[in-house]
Amino acid sequence: MAKLLEYSPYTQTVQLVAVVFPLLFFAVTIGGYYVFGVLNTTDNIFSKRNFITTWYMYALIAGEIGGFLVILWGLLSTQIL
Repeated sequence: MAKLLEYSPYTQTVQLVAVVFPLLFFAVTIGGYYVFGVLNTTDNIFSKRNFITTWYMYALIAGEIGGFLVILWGLLSTQIL
């Protein structure tokens, strides 16, 4: 992501938000998997629908893909378009 941001035409604030979302969600998800491992509840995390398995996963998908798309669009708009 850092290499792609070198070509970004956006302000540093937009770049920071675009990077923070994927990294934050990644870190929180890894932490959650760690907790499930310590509690020994790793059989099937998605067997029961609750807040984590529905809305958090939607936010995770939107945050990671959205952040990457902002970074990728910055690269494409400066280097190709």
